[in-house]
Amino acid sequence: MIIGATSGIGNQITRDLEKSHQLFITGRKQSKLDLMNSDMSCVYLLDLNDENGFNVLLEKLPVLDGVVFCAGVTNHTPAKFIQQKHIEEVFNVNVLGVIKLVTILLKEKKIGRYGSLVFLSSIATKFPYFGGSLYVASKMALEGFAKTLAIELSDKKIRVNCVSPAFVRTDMSQKVEDLSSEDAFEVFSKKHPFGVVEIKDVSNMVCHLLSDESMSITGQVMQVGNFNSGLKM
Repeated sequence: MIIGATSGIGNQITRDLEKSHQLFITGRKQSKLDLMNSDMSCVYLLDLNDENGFNVLLEKLPVLDGVVFCAGVTNHTPAKFIQQKHIEEVFNVNVLGVIKLVTILLKEKKIGRYGSLVFLSSIATKFPYFGGSLYVASKMALEGFAKTLAIELSDKKIRVNCVSPAFVRTDMSQKVEDLSSEDAFEVFSKKHPFGVVEIKDVSNMVCHLLSDESMSITGQVMQVGNFNSGLKM
């Protein structure tokens, strides 16, 4: 199952897996789900803010071999301007909704033995940026949840990992670019010695962590892309 399959990264993962796996894909906008037009997948409308939708989805799911959590939102607000609505907007989707859905899947035994859970994090947890406190904090919380979950599910041989990409060009990252000056963004881009990460690179790592080739990997945050922290902004 791919949560947030209509995102840039989620869409790529879907394309990479749909010919070899039975997929259950979700998104929170029906119009985007319709555009995917995936004949090989079961498509469901799901918003991580809507717990009622979890139960509806649950009734339709078999026991899953893997779940990828790609859904996420960002908010670029300096800390002194943060309001309650900003906190809820980011944390309800990036952390709380994920935790609630995982809890339900585990209670209903929808994750099979030797299954794999993969959460999409961000290199921003290691290299924060101005105005990104909510996004960074939410991803750090997600990584902490995943690492702890890996310990709790080890007896069931269920693997839990995070994929932490460097800067990837997606609709979400475009918002960061729009808020930055041209000079500042150029310097930021230079922090990636091999260039910005392609969506395909992230998908490749996720697919590896879902496969039997990663049976010994759990509780890890796998970085995709290089970041030169020594270059000043």
